[in-house]
Amino acid sequence: MSTKNTFRRSDEGAALLLVLGFVVFMSAVTGGLVGYLSTTIKHRVPLDAIRAREYAADGAIEDAIARVRSLPHPAEDACGGAAGNVSGHYLLTLNTKSIRVNCKNALQLIGSLKQKNVVFTACEETGVDCNATTAIIRAQVNYETPVVPAGSPDFVNRTYIQSWSVNR
Repeated sequence: MSTKNTFRRSDEGAALLLVLGFVVFMSAVTGGLVGYLSTTIKHRVPLDAIRAREYAADGAIEDAIARVRSLPHPAEDACGGAAGNVSGHYLLTLNTKSIRVNCKNALQLIGSLKQKNVVFTACEETGVDCNATTAIIRAQVNYETPVVPAGSPDFVNRTYIQSWSVNR
């Protein structure tokens, strides 16, 4: 009689290996998510501040453009003069940011046609005029007006944004 040695393999350790593999996999996924969330939360606060500053400057320039549009002589009075703001700037608070918008008349004669341009520069209010380093947004706007007799108030047909730049 011959006896054959048969070894029967047991599944007793397989469940433990599957559970350990699952735990290692979930730990890796959780570690990646925690790293991603901590980085996202850490960078959100400065990003929100930058965004609020840019949106406030954008809104302030839009407000200044509308104010100048309603003046009797938009390009001539925009930054001071009889009907305009004598100090040459507008102040507005948006998104808890106090924004100064400086304006500069940029009239140009092209032949007999007057280009009624105004350059607006927005920065955070510090008590001094905006400059190239403090500017958040700079826009050049053309106010199209029909030809009217001298001394008559202009009215604006159209407003053209000629340039709009954001400094970050």
